[in-house]
This record gives sequence, structure tokens and C-alpha cells, in this order.
Amino acid sequence: MTSKTSAVIGEDVAFPLLAAITEEPEETLQRGLAHLQASEFLYEARLFPELEYTFKHALTYQVAYNSLLQERRRALHARIVDTFERLHTDRLAEHVERLAHHALHGEVWEKAVGYLRQAGLRAMGRAANREAVTYLEQALEALGHIPEQRDITELAIDLRFDLRTALVPLADWERMQEHLRSAEVLATGLGDRRRLARVSIYMVIQSVLAQEYEEAVRFGQQALSIGQVLADLAIEVPANAYLGVAHEARGDHLAAVDTLQRNVALIPEELRYGRFGQATSMASFSRSILSLALSDLGRFAEASQQAEESARIAEEAGLRYSMAFAWHALGVAHVGRGDFPRGRIVLERCVDLCRTYGLPVIMPAAMASLAVTLGHEGRPAEAIALSDEVARMGVSRRFHTERILVSLGATSVLADRADAEARAREALEASQRHGARASEAHGHHLLGVIAMHGDPVDAAIVDTRYRAALALAEQLGMRPLIAHCHLGLGTLYRRSAKPEPAREHLATAASMYRDMGMTYWLDACSG
Repeated sequence: MTSKTSAVIGEDVAFPLLAAITEEPEETLQRGLAHLQASEFLYEARLFPELEYTFKHALTYQVAYNSLLQERRRALHARIVDTFERLHTDRLAEHVERLAHHALHGEVWEKAVGYLRQAGLRAMGRAANREAVTYLEQALEALGHIPEQRDITELAIDLRFDLRTALVPLADWERMQEHLRSAEVLATGLGDRRRLARVSIYMVIQSVLAQEYEEAVRFGQQALSIGQVLADLAIEVPANAYLGVAHEARGDHLAAVDTLQRNVALIPEELRYGRFGQATSMASFSRSILSLALSDLGRFAEASQQAEESARIAEEAGLRYSMAFAWHALGVAHVGRGDFPRGRIVLERCVDLCRTYGLPVIMPAAMASLAVTLGHEGRPAEAIALSDEVARMGVSRRFHTERILVSLGATSVLADRADAEARAREALEASQRHGARASEAHGHHLLGVIAMHGDPVDAAIVDTRYRAALALAEQLGMRPLIAHCHLGLGTLYRRSAKPEPAREHLATAASMYRDMGMTYWLDACSG
């Protein structure tokens, strides 16, 4: 019987726990353990801080465990939970995974839910998201064994929110959507405004991933309105952050900057590492998206400052997911300014982090940005290899979908690849279809660059593309792209023997490049 009871405890058997739950006298227990050691079933694993035995073979452990009747196993698991709680009152948090296991198999449902949720949140905290999902799904299943009442329904909603957050870094959008829809139904039934606001917050990201940017803005504003009425930072902060994402995705960079700057100011210093129920530090994430918007506006010094602060917060908090967003934003700022070596170093670091820890949400965008950087550095083979890898991943239902498509097109242009026009058109059409106006402007500009390399050059097409890009860029305040359009038009007119308009456009481009510190392109303005 000693071996069977030990097996229920687990492969590692603490003697004080075994002694407390066994029904045998201590003398009989000691004799039984000695026999198991002599038979090489168990061996002493350690003496301090408490005597602990370990099964020598996993198969032996499984045979001993399976030989117990199911009801007997259940009763022993339940007794282990009670005994462990009594013996280790001040150390329960250290052993939450073990307690979760025993409570689940002992069918102590309320304790199982609590310990499984704690184990899931702890796993999420160390970026073990697949493990977190397993624990949280088990918690939800255990909750189904508890009679329905309001607090149980509230917990069912919150567990679905936890699961949604754990699934974000795994990019499992379909399961996230299922949990959100279920949470919405339950919260509506309760008339719970706070939880309905959280559903709206999460639906912002779901809408962004589906490239439904108008819907994303609507959900964000809806959540923010509730948060402001309730004066609840737990709603306001993520609502602002994701509303900023929605504005940035559709190219409304000024609105994104305003929303995200407000959010950065809203988060108290003591909560700078706080996730506010999300997968990442909201202070860090808000700064990363703010940095991207500032880069598109040509405010590179501010963009770099925000990305560097984002990275500091993420590093101090030990949050790899937040770090990936920060490094991507910093790399984009360097590359946008024309500092390709620094941009490459940061983006390589970001891609390595994503590959090492499996962060599929940000990885395609980081890889696509790195591919463009390698193209600018005159390394076409490496750029194309990386670009093709991103294309094989698929870019639908990704953060920065249209931005990724633009980067793939730009890489093909820089590498003088035959598919450049097809990729540029794909970026333009997707941007127009989804209302991503900033990426639409970049798509027109890319097609203008491609037309400039035609043989012969169709000046009318080049002019049309650059002017379409320029008009959109001016509406959106995208100063780097405005400068690039003036450079393109000046180059076109210079080749077309129209010196006066050529000088005007090139002078405008040069002046803007100087103002933004984009000195890399100055030679092209005077060449």
C-alpha cells in the first residue's frame, strides 16, 4: 500500500506528506519504505530541507498508480490537498502546480479552479503560454462541476479573458474569438458593464487582425467610454492602448499619437509594469505603438526615445513579448531615418528573440522590416530569403498586415526581383480593401518606383503614382513619405528635361530630409 499511496503523491514523494496522509502506523510506513528501497522501487532523493523519495523508474510509478481503484485515487488526491495546505500554509504559492494537479484529480472542484488559474497565470508570467492555456482550460472544465450562481458565472467570464490573453502570443485567433463570444454572452446575461467593456477591448484586437479597422475603432471608443464613466483604469488603459493600435493600423497616425500619449500619461509610475489584464505591459506596449506612429510622421528622435523606454520597461519586468514589440519599433525608427546598420542590429535581435521563444504575433513584421533593411544595405540574397520566409508564413490575421505586405514589396524592389510589381499591387489592393490609408500611400509610391525602372519609362504612370501617394501622405502627415514622393517626382522631371519643377521637388525633398535627420537620401537630391 505504501508504494500506491506514494504514487498518488507523485514521482517525487516528500516523507512528511506521505506520513501525514497514510493510514499506516509510522513503524509500518518505515518498514514499507525500506522494502521499496531494497527492491529498487524508490530511492532517497534528498535529506534537506525534508526527506524526499523518488521513484526510480517512471514505469514503476505508473504501474503503482494505475493499480489503485479510481475512487481510492480520488480520495487520496483530495486528502493530499488538505494535508499539504495544513503542512505548508506559508508556502502554498511555491507549490501551486502540484496543488492544482491533486485538487483536479481529487475532484475538489472549487480548490481545483483556484489553483489551476493561479498555475495558469504563473505560467503566463514566465511566457510559458502553451502550459498556461492547458491549466486555464482545465480550470474552466473544473468550474463546470460547480453549481451556477453569479460569482461562478463571473469567474467563467474571467477565465475566458485569461485564456484569450494566454492565446495572444500563440496567435490562436480562432480560439480567442470563441472565448470572447462566450464571455460576451455571459456578461450580457449578467448586465455586467465592466466585463462587457473588457470584451470590447479584446474585440479591438480581433477586429484589427481581421483588417476591420473601422470596427476596431468603434469597439475601442465603446470600451473607453465605459472606462471613463466608471473611472476604471483597468478598462481605460487597455482601451486607449488598443484604440491607438486601431488608429495606427488604418493610418490615422495623428489620432494614434494623441491617444497613446494620453495613455502613457495616464498610467501611474507604480503601474509601469502592469498588464491590466493583457498579455504585455501596457506602458511598454503603448510606447511601442506610439513609436511606430511617430516614425511614420517623421518624428524619429521621439520615436526612438519611446521605443527605448518601452524596451527598458520590458527588460526590467522580464517580459519577452513586450521586448519584441519594443525592439521592432526601435528598428523601424532607425531604418526610417536611414540608419540601416543600427536598424539591422536591433531587428536581428528582435527576430532572434521571436524565433527562440516562439512569438508568432510580431515575428513576421520584424522579419519583413529586417528584409527591407538588408535590401538597403545591398544584401539582396539575404533580404529575399527572409522575405520569402515571411511570405510562406502567410500574413493574414497578423499585426501590421498591410505594413508587412508593403515591406515585402519594397524588398523585391530593392533586390530588383521580377515579382516586385505583383507584390506592390498586392500591398496596394489589400490596403485599399481594408482602409489602411498609410499603407495605401506606400503602395502607390512603390508602384511609382517600379514604373521609374521601366524601359521605356512611362512618365504619365510614374507621375500619377507619385502624386496619388503624395496626396494621401499629405492628408496623413507622413513627412518621410512626402519627402520620398518629392524626390521621385524631382528625379522624374530631371530625366524628362523639365529642370524647373525638378529643382522645386528636389529642393523640397532635401529640406525635409534635413529637418528629419534623414541624411542618407540627401545625395539623391543633388545627384
